Amino acid sequence: MKGVVTKDSGKMVTVHIKRLEACGHCKGCLAGYMEQDMDLDAKNLCDATVGDWVELGLQENAFRNAVLVSYGLPLVGFMVCLFSGYYFLAPVVPTMDSGLVAFLCGFVGILVSYGWIKSQTARWEAGKYIPMALHLTTEDVYEEVDADDEIKFK
Repeated sequence: MKGVVTKDSGKMVTVHIKRLEACGHCKGCLAGYMEQDMDLDAKNLCDATVGDWVELGLQENAFRNAVLVSYGLPLVGFMVCLFSGYYFLAPVVPTMDSGLVAFLCGFVGILVSYGWIKSQTARWEAGKYIPMALHLTTEDVYEEVDADDEIKFK
């Protein structure tokens, strides 16, 4: 992914990305009809300055691991607390519906999971989950999108 550096703060740069290639313009969803720009902070590994075009990347498997942490841990927290609430806590609280007790416990499991993830964010942000400006590059100029929804370059 390529972007232009808009702010240089030493070891970190802010990169503006025009997301034209996000899903190949398949028009399968609303995002395919729009050009979405975004700004993100990246480690400056190539000594880029404001106005330079850079190639961005993540360390290998970082995206997959981030998705597993962000979605997998809350799911596991929900399931463990849901079953624990249903089989262990619900019999202790006979005045409440067991399904409601299980759901509330599952919700608490999600909250605890997200709380733990939030507490670890500072540690993870210092590591491999931050995008990196890998090397300087040139701007790709998009000419048009043809009938087969393929992007042609100048």
